[in-house]
Amino acid sequence: MLTRFDVPAVGTGVKADRSNAEARGHHALRGAVQGHQQLHLGFPRIPDVAWASGMVAACLSAVGGAVALRYWVLARETARAVRVRLTRKRAALSVARLKRERAKIFDALAALTDTELTV
Repeated sequence: MLTRFDVPAVGTGVKADRSNAEARGHHALRGAVQGHQQLHLGFPRIPDVAWASGMVAACLSAVGGAVALRYWVLARETARAVRVRLTRKRAALSVARLKRERAKIFDALAALTDTELTV
C-alpha cells in the first residue's frame, strides 16, 4: 500500500545523447510529475491530470511574478518618498542651525559695535 510520500518510479532517466539543457528540463518535468503524484496520493479529490497541475503552476507563477514586480515598484516608490522626507527634514534642521549661528554672530557683532561706540 502506498502512502502519500511513496512515489512510484517515473521514467527511466536521461539518455546520454541529450544536451545538458534537455537533461535539466527532463529532470524538472519528472520532478513535477512525481510531485503531482505525491499530492494526488495525499489528496485523492485532486484530479489525476498532471498537465492540469502544470498549467495551474504556470498560471500561479505568472501571477506571482506580476505581484513581485508590482511590489518592487511600490517598494522603490516608498523608499524614494522616505528619502525625500528625510532630506527635507535634514535641510530644515540645517537652516535652523545656521539661523541660530547667524543670530549669535550678529549679537556678538552688535555688542562689539556698541562697546566701541561708547568708548
